[in-house]
Formats: sequence, structure tokens, C-alpha cells
Amino acid sequence: MIKYVEVNNDFIWNIEEYSYKEQFITVLLRTLSMNPMGSARIGVNSLLQMLSLSDDKKNKASLKETLVGMEKKGMIFIFKDFNKINQIQAGDMKYANDYFIEVSDVSDAKTIFGENGEGKAKNNFTKISFDVMMKLVAMNERNKSIAFSVYFNIVHWIWEGVSNWSVSNPTIKKLVEATGLDKKTITKYVKVLMENELIYFETIREEYDKEKNYYCKWEYKEYFKEDVKALQDYYKEKGGK
Repeated sequence: MIKYVEVNNDFIWNIEEYSYKEQFITVLLRTLSMNPMGSARIGVNSLLQMLSLSDDKKNKASLKETLVGMEKKGMIFIFKDFNKINQIQAGDMKYANDYFIEVSDVSDAKTIFGENGEGKAKNNFTKISFDVMMKLVAMNERNKSIAFSVYFNIVHWIWEGVSNWSVSNPTIKKLVEATGLDKKTITKYVKVLMENELIYFETIREEYDKEKNYYCKWEYKEYFKEDVKALQDYYKEKGGK
């Protein structure tokens, strides 16, 4: 069964109101909520592990502060029980305990189950799969929220179900504008995402003095490779030798 969440593009692009960390945690909790309860069973310590952060006092306090801020923005609701009757405040969470966290509709993300939802393009949503989120969690990388932002803004341009060629080619400048990150950081995390088998890219010379990256999701890289030579030949004929 295919499992993924559809995340509102405007939620991720609203970097003035929502931090990268808040966005990543929101989508992660939404992914972990793909169950009949509709909530993620998790605590501060376990969430720190998923973020590849040590459970020292500083990190615990920082993450708790983030959760308090998310609660104040109406992004999450925290309960002691899976029936979601006994609600508590984020500030009252005990570090070692697990709770049931429900993500509000502030991100306008919907959980989609089953193959019938695959391939449907939504005007303002990007699909993020459970497998992708688990790969991000498994990364040996402290700034997973930054990696997620770069990943999102690359795959956003892939219109699955509209074209058989699931490829995107946003410029570095466009990624900088969408994420608010600088060029050096974008370049670094594009490489990190490829090293962790989340995206695959090829650099193609479109003109004599102009190169551009073409991206695809890692699972489509073999199909993409078949098209790379055709692209290269096309641009060679136009003079991009």
C-alpha cells in the first residue's frame, strides 16, 4: 500500500511564519499519524532521536520550546491518551514520556492511503511519502529540516501523473528564492540528498557557457538516465557542446 501525505506548498513557502524545524516536524508528525488514531505517538526524547539530536538538557529544552511555539500557533494538539480526551500543554510534557500529538489543518495537509490516490496532481499540494520521511529520519545529518526544505522545493516541480517524464529542473536561483537559503547551502544539501538516495540529478550543458541540473526522485533514476543522453544530444545540436 502506498502511503504519503499531501502538503500545502504555501505552508512550506511561508518561511516568514513557520521555521524550517516547525515545517519538518509538522510533516513528520503528519506522516507518523497515518494510522486509525490520526495522531503520532511520540515524546520529546524519541523526537530528538529522529532529529539526530542528543538528549542533553539544551536540546531537550530547545525542542520543547519549539513544540510550545507550534502549539501557540495552533499547529499541534497534545494528549495523554490515544482517545484524545486528556489534553495537556506542550510546556507540561515530560521528556521521557510519549504522548499522542495531533497535527491541525494549519498546514492543509491531507493523508492519502492506497494506490487509487497515486498519480493525482493537485494544484497546490506536493506529495511526500512515508519512505522519504523515514530516509530523512535515518540520515546522519543534524539539519534534517534544511534537507527537507531543499527536497520539497525540488520535487514540487515534478508533476506526477501529468507527464511520463517525472523530472524537475529548478535553477539554484529559484531554489534560493523558494527556501530563503543561500546558494552554498542549497548546493551542499543537493549533494546530501543524492548521497542519501533521496534525489538523483545530472548536470546538463544547455549552452556553451550554461549548465543546469535536472532532478528526479531517487526511485526514478534508472528511467531518468535513459533520457539524459537524449537531452544531451538535443542541446549539443543547439550548440551547447
